[in-house]
Amino acid sequence: MLGVILVYVAFTVVFSFLLLRKVLVKKRLTAFDFFTVGVLMYYLVPLPVTFFLNEEKLGYRASYETLVGTMLIVIISYLIAFIAYKASVKWKLLYAWEIKLPVMFKTLIILVSSGIFMYVLWIYATKVDISNLEHNMQLRDLLFDLGPYAVLLQIPTGLALYFTYQAVRHKRNIFPAIFFMVVALMTSFIRGERTDLVFIALFPFLARYFVQKSSKPFVTGTVVILVILTLYSQNFKVTHVNEKSSLSETMVEVLSTDFDRNWVTWAAVDNTEFTHSKLLPYPGSGYVYTALAYVPRSIAPFKGYSAPTWFTWNISPTLGYRIVGTHDVGAMKSAYAFGYQVESILNFGYPGLLVVSVLVGLLIRFLQNLINRYNVLFPIIAIMCMQFSALTTFTLMTIHLPILVTAAVMYMSIKKQVKNTAPTLYPLPQLTVK
Repeated sequence: MLGVILVYVAFTVVFSFLLLRKVLVKKRLTAFDFFTVGVLMYYLVPLPVTFFLNEEKLGYRASYETLVGTMLIVIISYLIAFIAYKASVKWKLLYAWEIKLPVMFKTLIILVSSGIFMYVLWIYATKVDISNLEHNMQLRDLLFDLGPYAVLLQIPTGLALYFTYQAVRHKRNIFPAIFFMVVALMTSFIRGERTDLVFIALFPFLARYFVQKSSKPFVTGTVVILVILTLYSQNFKVTHVNEKSSLSETMVEVLSTDFDRNWVTWAAVDNTEFTHSKLLPYPGSGYVYTALAYVPRSIAPFKGYSAPTWFTWNISPTLGYRIVGTHDVGAMKSAYAFGYQVESILNFGYPGLLVVSVLVGLLIRFLQNLINRYNVLFPIIAIMCMQFSALTTFTLMTIHLPILVTAAVMYMSIKKQVKNTAPTLYPLPQLTVK
């Protein structure tokens, strides 16, 4: 394993140097740069940290061949995405349109968010107490019955993003920014999602970084990530709350458990044949579930379950874990997290990895075009690109996409749009919706 770790360290040094140079010289990172940060955060950095500082957390013991295979998967998929991103720079299909919407869309979003705020207050008043504040799985159970409709709870987070950017960029809408930040934090807390808490806290730092072209907000935001995750894990995460760990020990634990995606990739590789995985019921079943994400199970009983759910259900016994309180896969309420690398392998094997890597590169190009057209989306797109290596398509669709859409619609429906500081590469037509 040491040889693989040394290769990871070498790539970490190279990537870090290139990113630091870009920050200092060009003063602004692109969408693909943030994708690179995600590969560093979830693959290249956690493994050496775990190996040297927290080796007992290497629960899945992989063979040397698996370790090398995982390393090649991470590097090759990254290079394929990079080539697709660079090759598609002039593709008109990936252009971002400038769309103008009626002001009523903005009013409707604010009204819906107000209703969600009242619902969250009711949850806090009737459901939340000291016992479940100390157990984040109980917090998640509170909203599990909402199913796909829980996506509506992300609308206040989209408003928080929109007003926070306006406050940073134009020194206005400060009160709405603070109000909807509080609403978004309250909503994320009862959902038991550390990820949400982190990127909500990152909004002002990323907005300041984009507007000021200074690396200080970005560095500060990185520190904020580690502090929030550490404090949350110490006080609310079920696997940590009963442990008497110091702050530094918890921080290492966070890197080893919350960030590390190496071991899930090892497990996927060991249980995958060339075109499909033994951990899913049939090839592509995880993507079928994602495609039907917003369709109730009563209408589509054949939709099955997500790739992380099947992965957790089938891999846990091999790790010596027993999933308490579940009699079948449909009763599971949590699962191991992983990104597009593992998701594509589980669904369609190694050919799937190659195809999805190309699609990821093209998607990042489209997201970069969106940033060029709508600067307000920079914070959430930066976070999305970092999360490609950490979360599945379903999670990105239900957590990040509603935030992006809400902020975009808010911007499109203002009476007078402010000209962006970062122009698109090519002049694009406008589309007005009446």
